[in-house]
Amino acid sequence: MIWAAYERVSTDEQASEGHSIEVQEEAIERCLKTKGDQLFRHYTDAGLSGASMERPELQASLERSPDGDLS
Repeated sequence: MIWAAYERVSTDEQASEGHSIEVQEEAIERCLKTKGDQLFRHYTDAGLSGASMERPELQASLERSPDGDLS
């Protein structure tokens, strides 16, 4: 199966406490590798609150065509 992943941190404090974008990306990639699945794309919003849906990469991930077009 092919997946897209979404990562986000809203504060520098979260990033410094082991929740950085890089740590999230690595964890996702490790998980997919153990399942034999592939990653299509990381969607990443850094420094944006999760309280709002107004996050560019979140919106891009939600707007991606559901027809299987991976472009």
